[in-house]
Amino acid sequence: MGAGTGIAGIAVDKYIPTKQIVLTDGSKSALELCKRNCEDNHVSRNVAIHELRWGETLPLEVYFRDAGGADAGAEGNVGLFDTIIAADVLYDLQMWNLILKTAKSSLKVDGTLILSHVPRAAIPFEEYRSMEDIVVDQAELFGFSLSSTIFPHELLSFSMTYDSRKYMQDIGAVIFVWRKSTF
Repeated sequence: MGAGTGIAGIAVDKYIPTKQIVLTDGSKSALELCKRNCEDNHVSRNVAIHELRWGETLPLEVYFRDAGGADAGAEGNVGLFDTIIAADVLYDLQMWNLILKTAKSSLKVDGTLILSHVPRAAIPFEEYRSMEDIVVDQAELFGFSLSSTIFPHELLSFSMTYDSRKYMQDIGAVIFVWRKSTF
């Protein structure tokens, strides 16, 4: 969700075996840039790019057409995704509920929602909780349970230099991993 330049989807395609990747964004110009970057990086045929605004659900016919058929999952899970990645999308905390609405309607039960987060969004002045507490609380209201929180210092050394990890840690970057519960 929020593919932007497509970098997260390109990385998934290059380094993680998958059957299907659907990159989405609500901006037509971002989608055009994403398409060009995917072409320039020779992504595999299992990558599809579609317009999707947060708060909406990717139509199942798009999933069926791109995936080549129905999923063999449990009843109620046909055509839904195993994992959704939202990388660096919280510029406006008010958008989080729309992101969660889309994720909830697009994920299978027990599916995974991964949010790679760099704090940038403004929090209402009267709010005394941290942004991360608000993000976690809202996700729980939408039926997601927090599986893990990954901090930059926990990342493997080959993925970032020490200075990069320290910088990301200092600015409060974090990766949240949630599971969609049954309700």
